[in-house]
Amino acid sequence: QYLASRVKGRLFRMEEAAVNLATSEPSLLAMAAQYAVSRLGMQVIPGISYRGYGGRACSRCGATTGFALRDCPSCGSEACLVCTECEALGLMRECEPVYCMEGGQDSPHAGKRHAAVLKYPLTHAQQKASSFVRDWYGGNPAKEALIWAVCGAGKTEVSFSAMEEALNRGGRVMYAAPRRDVVAEIGERITAAFPGTACSSYYGGSPARSRSLTDITVATTHQALRFYRCFDLTVLDEVDAFPYQGSRMLEHAVRSARKPGGKTLFMSATPSRGLMEAARNGDIPVARIPARHHGYPLPVPEVLELGGASDALLSDGAPRIPDALATALCESLEGGQAHFVFVPRKSAAEAVARALEKSLEGAGKP
Repeated sequence: QYLASRVKGRLFRMEEAAVNLATSEPSLLAMAAQYAVSRLGMQVIPGISYRGYGGRACSRCGATTGFALRDCPSCGSEACLVCTECEALGLMRECEPVYCMEGGQDSPHAGKRHAAVLKYPLTHAQQKASSFVRDWYGGNPAKEALIWAVCGAGKTEVSFSAMEEALNRGGRVMYAAPRRDVVAEIGERITAAFPGTACSSYYGGSPARSRSLTDITVATTHQALRFYRCFDLTVLDEVDAFPYQGSRMLEHAVRSARKPGGKTLFMSATPSRGLMEAARNGDIPVARIPARHHGYPLPVPEVLELGGASDALLSDGAPRIPDALATALCESLEGGQAHFVFVPRKSAAEAVARALEKSLEGAGKP
C-alpha cells in the first residue's frame, strides 16, 4: 500500500517509486507493484511504448522523437533505447517500467473550508474577473478559461477565487508557471494567502518537497511531468512565456497532470494567437483586465534614433554619450523618472555606466 500511496497522482520511474520502500530488490518491488495494480488501481506501463509502423513515444513527456541508444546499467544492453527530451528528470528507458496512478477524488482535507486572505482589497476590475472565474469553475461546462490582463494587473490574486472553489469541492489545485524564479516567489505568496491549506512547491533547486499530495501544488511546467491525472484545477501562469510557449512536451505535461474531468485557467498579458482567436470567437470564456490596479495606462516607450552615434556609445575604448541621448536623459530625470539602460554586451556595461555618470555630472545632474 505504501507503493500505491507514493505513486498516487504521479508518474514515476521504478527507482523513484522505490524511494523509502523497505526493499529495492526488483523481485519484491515487482510483487508490491502487482498487488497495487490488482487491488489499488495502479498502472505499470513501459517507459517507452511502441506504436504501429515502428513509432515510439515516451510515456512521461509524450515525445515521439529524440530517442538514443545508450549503454544500460539496468538491462546490461549496449543499445537500450532512452528518451533524451526529458532526460533532465531522469532517463526513461525502454527496459524499465513506469508506475502511475490517478490522483483520485479524495483530498486529504476534504470538507474543510478554504478562503484566501488578501493583503489588499481587489479593485472593481479585479473583483469582476474574480467572480467570473469562480462562476466558470463552479458552473460553466467549458474546460478552459483565460484571464487576459496587462502586466501587474493582479492576475494571481484574481485566480484565488477559482482555487477556493476547487478546494472547497474537495479538489486539488496546481499553479504552474514556466520559470522557476516565478514559482519560488508565487509559492510563498500562495502559502501566505491560504493559511492552514497544505501547499508544496516543485522547481529545480527547491529546498523542500512533500512526498504526499497537498491541496495546492506550485510547480514549474517541467515538474508537471512528474504528475499524472492529479489536479481538478490547473492555473497556468505566463502561458506566453519561454519555455512553455511552443513546447509540445510542456503542453503534454500540463494536460497529463490534469484529471480527465479537470479544468485549466490560462493567464497571460500577451496570449498566443490561438488563445486570442478562441477568445474572440467565444470558444473559451475570457476575463479581461485592461489596466493595472492603480487604473493608470501603461507607459508607452518612445524610440530615440541615434543612427551612427550609437557606435560611439558601445566603442571598446572610452564610450561617448551622444548629445541626443544625454538631453533625453536629463529631461526625463527632471521629471523624477528612474531609468534602466540596457547594453548588448556585458563588457560594455561598466564603461557605459561611467560615461553616463560623467556626462550627467557635466550637465549638473548627479
